[in-house]
Amino acid sequence: MEAIKLNDDGQNDVMDEDIEDHEVIEISEANRSTQPKQVQSRRRVSRCWRKFTIIGRKLSDGTTMIRCNLCGRVYFLNLRRNGTSTLTRHMKVCSKAVGTPRSSSRNVDMMVFREMVDMAIIEHDLAYKFVEYKRIRMAFTYANSSTEYWSRNTTASDVLKIY
Repeated sequence: MEAIKLNDDGQNDVMDEDIEDHEVIEISEANRSTQPKQVQSRRRVSRCWRKFTIIGRKLSDGTTMIRCNLCGRVYFLNLRRNGTSTLTRHMKVCSKAVGTPRSSSRNVDMMVFREMVDMAIIEHDLAYKFVEYKRIRMAFTYANSSTEYWSRNTTASDVLKIY
């Protein structure tokens, strides 16, 4: 181990260190200008990137070609300007996605369906806002994707018509 010299008059040592530091800075600046700039892509955080793949590079107008991994649909989006909302919206209605409501070949008469729900509300003494519950609407959509929703006020007037 080397002992520290407290009474050292080595002013030349300090100058040598400054010169060495200066030379190091010049070398690093020279290297910095000759190295090509690397563009680092940002980390993709949105959940839609699990279902989509970027195809190729960014086009000259700023758009990027993006393909759905499930159904193969291709989108041309400017991700800097538009974001990923189009892709997340597609995930909800993608025909190949698990849990997506399938379009039914059978047409449902909405007036008959509303009357059946109104009878269930009367029979089971449910609140009128039953038809506005989130999970009930999800169940209606699952049963038939073309279901038209109605409000509790419409349900109240339908129930009064039945009485």
